[in-house]
Amino acid sequence: MRLINVESLSEQEKMKLAACVSPDAGGDSTFQFGPEIEQMVLAAMLRERGFLVQARSLVSPKYFANQAREAICETLYNHFENYRSIPPSQVLDIELSAAAAARGKPPGVWLAELKAIRHSYEPELQVREYLLDKIEEFAKVQALKLAYSKTVEVVFSN
Repeated sequence: MRLINVESLSEQEKMKLAACVSPDAGGDSTFQFGPEIEQMVLAAMLRERGFLVQARSLVSPKYFANQAREAICETLYNHFENYRSIPPSQVLDIELSAAAAARGKPPGVWLAELKAIRHSYEPELQVREYLLDKIEEFAKVQALKLAYSKTVEVVFSN
């Protein structure tokens, strides 16, 4: 295998290489199955500790395209990490409001998103396995992108 000196590449070639190296360049790093599934994933994480534990290793807050949903996921994870429980509604509301304010966003919009997610949960529906399959499928693609990116970085750094 012949190694290429990155410095000898043209600007256009460097841009193409950067597109290959960036895990987000070949495709979006957010969930690709729509806001309804995102909402179902977050709703299940907010209501079922077992689902939260399983999904936590597969779902990064950055996977959510919506900033409010990303913040909800981050807040949920932080609370779970510190207290080993799903946060009560009032605690999540307070923490989410603080996160919104810290990012210069109106808390009311994020709280409305949280309320919609809470109300979308239907405990009688057995969608847990379906959601885990969707999350796992997406996580595998993201892991592959990251591994490819790291491989390209290592090859071109030498």
